Amino acid sequence: MPAPLLLAMLLLSANPPPASLVQMEVKDVVPLKELKQHAVVLISKEDGTVLPLFVDETAAVAIAFRLMGRPTPHPLAHDLLDRLVPSLGGKLTEVRIDGLKNHIYSSHVFIQQANRQLVIEARPSDAVAMALAAKVPVYTTRQVMAEGGITRAEIDTYGRVPGDALPGQGGSGTAGTAPATVSPQKKPVEL
Repeated sequence: MPAPLLLAMLLLSANPPPASLVQMEVKDVVPLKELKQHAVVLISKEDGTVLPLFVDETAAVAIAFRLMGRPTPHPLAHDLLDRLVPSLGGKLTEVRIDGLKNHIYSSHVFIQQANRQLVIEARPSDAVAMALAAKVPVYTTRQVMAEGGITRAEIDTYGRVPGDALPGQGGSGTAGTAPATVSPQKKPVEL
């Protein structure tokens, strides 16, 4: 098959997200020692808006190991989920962080099983960990981005001294400075 024809077929077969969704990239896990939790940093592929997910130690470890492409020292609950879905004839196709109420995100995992699609509610941290293992896209709604997202301009105005590295940039996880990236008007979102 000629290369241009193959490329055209691949582009046509790609499923772009609906207009109401934004594709996210999981960038880092940042420890926040003062808050005794971690922030999973998701960044919009459209405009670089940051969506922080505040997670516990277990979720942070699972996501961090998956970001590094390394297995955990012992199986975690996330590993069980990764094995359970295909053993029941399913395949994870995408993850959506699709709600925000009372500062708590909600999400769903989309699983294709034979000729039916299952949409199952999941904790956002579990859904993100599953997406990383299965190498499937993570989406969020524009509404969630409007309520919980932090733009680059907002980040730059929160008292950062020019030239300082952002917390977690490049995996540094600079603890203690991350709360400065949370908007004074927006409260941290819990899972």
